[in-house]
Amino acid sequence: MFLNLLKKEANFTTTENGAKTFRSTQSDCLDLFATIGALRTADGGEIIDRFIKAYAEDADLAMKTLFFARDVRGGLGERRVFRTILAWLAVNEPASVRRNLAYIAEYGRFDDLLALMGTPCEADMLAIVREQLQRDVAAMEAKVAKTQDDQRRRFLAGNRSPARIRFLTCKVAAFRQCEQL
Repeated sequence: MFLNLLKKEANFTTTENGAKTFRSTQSDCLDLFATIGALRTADGGEIIDRFIKAYAEDADLAMKTLFFARDVRGGLGERRVFRTILAWLAVNEPASVRRNLAYIAEYGRFDDLLALMGTPCEADMLAIVREQLQRDVAAMEAKVAKTQDDQRRRFLAGNRSPARIRFLTCKVAAFRQCEQL
């Protein structure tokens, strides 16, 4: 009881204007959420310490906060903080990283995956990159084929006059005769 009272009293501080305020919310997850955007210039040790406390309190909520911090569209877009924590997680909690590996590029960028090089999650990360590259190559090949079909259709559509058709027919016939020689 006395210890709790002492913790409550030690939790007060003052603002820059001299007003009394709380030093902490008494929830490590909420403290992480409130400060993760301000950790951009903090050293790696402080970033990891804050995340470890939140992860120990509630792993799911800490992971959601981490992805909120990285989210380029609906979150804070913090690259360095995310990559620092991701590298630590890959070494200390690789199962957690593997469960969330597919979301890293969705919430951030594919180069965020490079933070996993040299960690137990490296092979899993390389498999994700390989699959994406294969999908990209297939999409590019499909686009090239479609472009070639469109060009052929446009060429034929622009050459449908009777005089043009006779001219092209003669050219083709002449070409075939030359091939037979």
